[in-house]
Amino acid sequence: MDSGQGEARGQRPRGIAARPRAPDWLIERGLSRHNAVCVHVGDCWNAGSRSKGVERDQALRALAEGVTACPQCRPDTALGILDQALRDLRPVAFFPAVFFATVFLAGCFIAVFLAAVFFGSSCTSASSPREALASAA
Repeated sequence: MDSGQGEARGQRPRGIAARPRAPDWLIERGLSRHNAVCVHVGDCWNAGSRSKGVERDQALRALAEGVTACPQCRPDTALGILDQALRDLRPVAFFPAVFFATVFLAGCFIAVFLAAVFFGSSCTSASSPREALASAA
């Protein structure tokens, strides 16, 4: 009997050593198992049972395609995506949006100012725009 127990003890360390390495990145699938729901770091405690180990480039591609990053293990930060996005962020990229928003708000201000100048107090006392135009004419 000793030989059987000895073999079992010797097999256990070899079995542990022969285990495949845990994946560095996981993609969690939805209930249909076709769509990706979330990307995790390999040792994330929040990874569900429908998670599958993937390579770094597959995790990067999934995040780039809009798959949600796990808020607990933050694989986007671990992959350097957030850092890269902040480095690529330039004020020039926001210039057109800020410029047009400023022009729009200035135009609204000018329109309100001109309406107050031309219509005066008659605009505030009228109950409708037609009455305001009739009293101004």
